[in-house]
Amino acid sequence: MYVFDNRDKLTQEQINSHLRFVLIHQLLEQEIALCDLRLPAVGAYADLFTCRAAQELSTLLAPVIARHVDFRHNYHYAAWAMAMKDVGLIYADRRNGTAIVRFINEAFREQVDKASLFRYLNRDDDFEKIKDQYEVIRSIINQALGRASEKDYFQNESDTFFERLVVLRKA
Repeated sequence: MYVFDNRDKLTQEQINSHLRFVLIHQLLEQEIALCDLRLPAVGAYADLFTCRAAQELSTLLAPVIARHVDFRHNYHYAAWAMAMKDVGLIYADRRNGTAIVRFINEAFREQVDKASLFRYLNRDDDFEKIKDQYEVIRSIINQALGRASEKDYFQNESDTFFERLVVLRKA
């Protein structure tokens, strides 16, 4: 508003200087936010998610995954955990079973049994039972990360969803 109101009094160089300052300030704020997202996750999910951006992305994608994946049985949620591990959003080398169950119960509003879930995570011969769910979840995550996907899973999402997704991709 100041530039517009004083357009007759300001030189082009003063206007350019002001616009550069505003742009640099916005970029600095964005970098600060990205640094925070790159930090390790804290609290109950410190041993689960690789960073805060991974945690926020998982929370952001949970409703999309719930819409497109048929979780008929509790053990189908093992596909979510496997896909998240394979993509690198959650740690594969840590003992984080309780945190996985807690996140699934909170994000998907389910009451998943830890024993049945981990029976499918630890046995390769049972993978065929969750393979379809795994493929869809992996495809949704890949699309969120900007990788190729055969289907558009985000066609009904809001502008705020996409704005946040862009920030999380950068992190």
